[in-house]
Amino acid sequence: FFWNPLPLIYTVTMRTANFPPMFSLSGYNWMVHVGQIIQAAATGSFSRNVETKKEERTQTLGMSNSQPHVEWSSNTEEETPAKPRLGSETPDKPILGDKTEINRLGEPFISAKPDHLPSSHIDKSYKIMKSIFHSGATLHGTSHQAHLFGLEPFTTYHIGVVATNQAGEVSSPWTLVRTLESSPSGLSYFTVEQKENGRALLLQWSEPVRTNGVIKTYNVFSDGVLEYAGLNRQFLFRRLDPFTLYTLTLEACTRAGCAHSAPQPLWTEEAAPQSQLAPTIQSVGSTSVELSWSEPVNPNGKIIRYEVIRRCFKGKAWGNQTIQDDEKIVFTEYNTERNTFMYNDTGLQPWMQCEYKIRTWNSAGHTCSSWSVVRTRQAPPEGLSPPEIAQVSVNPPKLMISWIPPAQPNGVIQSYRLQRNEVLYPFSFDAVTFNYTDEALLPFSTYRYVVTACTSEGCSTSPPTSITTLEAAPAGVSPPALWTISATQINVSWSPPSIQNGEITQYLLRLDGKEYLAGQNLSLLVSHLQPSTQYNLSLVACTNGGCTASVAESAWTMEAPPQNMDPPRLQVTGSESIEITWKPPGTPNGQIRSYELRRDGTIVYTGLETHYHDFTLAPGVEYGYTVMANNSQGGVLSPLVKDRTSPSAPSGMEPPKLLAKGPQEILVSWDPPVRTNGHIVNYTLFIRELFERETKIVHINTTHNSFGTRSFIVNQLKPFHRYEVRIQACTRLGCASGDWTSIRTPEVAPRKQPPPHLEVQMAPGGFQPTVSLLWTGPLQPNGQVLYYELYRRQIATQPGKSNPVLTYNGSSSSFMDMELSPFTEYEYQVRNVCYQQLTLRWVWVHISISGEIFAFLINEVVSTIKLLSVSVALAGNTPYEKITLKITQELYREKIKSNGQASPAPVHLQFSCN
Repeated sequence: FFWNPLPLIYTVTMRTANFPPMFSLSGYNWMVHVGQIIQAAATGSFSRNVETKKEERTQTLGMSNSQPHVEWSSNTEEETPAKPRLGSETPDKPILGDKTEINRLGEPFISAKPDHLPSSHIDKSYKIMKSIFHSGATLHGTSHQAHLFGLEPFTTYHIGVVATNQAGEVSSPWTLVRTLESSPSGLSYFTVEQKENGRALLLQWSEPVRTNGVIKTYNVFSDGVLEYAGLNRQFLFRRLDPFTLYTLTLEACTRAGCAHSAPQPLWTEEAAPQSQLAPTIQSVGSTSVELSWSEPVNPNGKIIRYEVIRRCFKGKAWGNQTIQDDEKIVFTEYNTERNTFMYNDTGLQPWMQCEYKIRTWNSAGHTCSSWSVVRTRQAPPEGLSPPEIAQVSVNPPKLMISWIPPAQPNGVIQSYRLQRNEVLYPFSFDAVTFNYTDEALLPFSTYRYVVTACTSEGCSTSPPTSITTLEAAPAGVSPPALWTISATQINVSWSPPSIQNGEITQYLLRLDGKEYLAGQNLSLLVSHLQPSTQYNLSLVACTNGGCTASVAESAWTMEAPPQNMDPPRLQVTGSESIEITWKPPGTPNGQIRSYELRRDGTIVYTGLETHYHDFTLAPGVEYGYTVMANNSQGGVLSPLVKDRTSPSAPSGMEPPKLLAKGPQEILVSWDPPVRTNGHIVNYTLFIRELFERETKIVHINTTHNSFGTRSFIVNQLKPFHRYEVRIQACTRLGCASGDWTSIRTPEVAPRKQPPPHLEVQMAPGGFQPTVSLLWTGPLQPNGQVLYYELYRRQIATQPGKSNPVLTYNGSSSSFMDMELSPFTEYEYQVRNVCYQQLTLRWVWVHISISGEIFAFLINEVVSTIKLLSVSVALAGNTPYEKITLKITQELYREKIKSNGQASPAPVHLQFSCN
């Protein structure tokens, strides 16, 4: 606290909630730090007396972040002891220093100014009052400031000054002050609840015993890693490993700082084991398997036992079908303190596929490994059946010897061997061959066969099988001789086989899938055939031993007149024409050589085409048509069909004339048909965009404005697009259409130019910055883009915008800007220019006409009128070599005399660049 010297005694009081004053200071020393004795500036040292009342006691307040600095003022006149007077009866309210200076010494600052200077140094004192305590200390001096120590952080106090002289005392109003925040204190441990089967902890905590400010955040750390930050006092700590020790720390923070709790170790609860690896096969025998395994990657608790589970597959050696046995626990291991475990499984079948897995248990559950597949070793086969023998050929005799795999192969069959009449063949068969055709045999001979099957561990032989060969089929059968008799008959003859191999029992003729029985004759007449058709015939000769077929011989039957001619189809195409189409006869019976089209009995067409357009007919007349199809043997006539031509329709419709009126309009004009054949009642316009399917149709009847002028403006078109137009004219009896005519709409200014893509780089070998710019064409080019203009401007730091600078002008879509200043912000703009388009900027233009000066601002482009010649000066530079201006009548809205001061008026201009 500090104050000015006065002939009074002052007391500075501080309180919070309804507590009496704490202490008072008096004397000629005008500065004091409460809680300790300091050296005074005016009179030396002084002592602080603590006046005790109801809660009186000696207080020693230490320096902290909670020291209010108080200053006050007083008047200068000393009163009689009867009644003290301080200026306006009470001291000034203590003044709290500038808020920006509160923390200069770590405590609030309060001051008050006196009304007058002291007339003399007499005994006077000051009392500092604080509401929490009631105590005082008298001090002497000229200082009007003091410091308070030992206060609570983030606490609001009421501070007052009591001025005292020999006549009495008077108190100032209370001043509110709140100490600064500090770090919290008194953090407790977490309250923990296990969640998600040991994979999460629900953490809850209470507020610090002393927050010392506003809690801004709580932080939860796990082994020094931040896991949570926020104001909620609970947190579900997830993605944890079961049965794992975690060390957690709670941190609470205010604006002034943070406080940590003591580290708290926590265990997650057990969960079922995870990641049990499949067992490893150590050794394999024909009837046993030895395997080993290790503990799971994640035990998630104490392992109490391991179970070895087996399942085997049984199947036939000649098929892919297998039968899976049920899973069976074959071994349980309770001694789980080791790292690796072994088990030998015995009593298995040779070459049997089995699978093993490990089931691991702890108190929370179990997990199973994947299966390990193993096969026992091989052994000699068992259960080999005798071979089966079938006659394949009689002459020469051939036998098919076939066999099946053994019932119990006991391994992989490597080979089969065959014996005939106790003689071993000099070759063997692989494991996938199950038959053999034995040749060079004699008819009616008995043969005895056995089969031997072998694995890598040994061989076994089957019981024998015997068979006697039969008669053989004939050999040397020649193809028959063919003679065409008519369109439906072929005569066939043949000779006996050169090698009969027995008595011929019968002959057969095979003709395209059909068989004709000939008995023992040597010829046959085949009838009921189709005309002009190729047939393939072969001879089959049979004995009791079988049949032999010769190679096929082919022949064609003769042609016959065509049959089944359908009537033609008629399509009236106008008042003077009919289009006739027809199909070939259903049964041509040969090659069609010509068609004859008759109109009312008169041949109008002869040829091989199947359509004809008959012109030069009379309107409204019925005509009858027939078609005759002819081949080498004759012809067939179709039924008669009739149809009538249209009464009369227009003809000779010329294509329309097109004129582009603008980028979105086309003027369509046309002439009447060459032959109207009546009164035109309707015109129809067909408008379509080139290569587009959608067609716009406009009907113009006699009430339409365009009917008399025979012109129509098509609007709402797209700029720079090609369109096709066709006109159809109709009378009451028919219509006629002209050909399509195309035109392209003019260009307009492009639209929707995307902004350029920027990439800031540094020039190689230096510190000069560059900007690589890349841009695409406009989304709506509306014509052919001639070139691009790239403008750059620097973003101004002062009010107003900087002028853009043309940095590039050309047809490329990229540019490298190298004339830049470091650490400067720029803006870029891409403009595209096409034919009949000019981008104008706002620029002041001054024009002199007959001694009068006109000033205007270029605004937009409008139609022009003729005016006197003018001389033009453009303010600023223009990128064009020559500019021609034409000025509208709006120029006369406001004139500026040579000596006039009127404001410039906006005038519409039209520009054309050369």
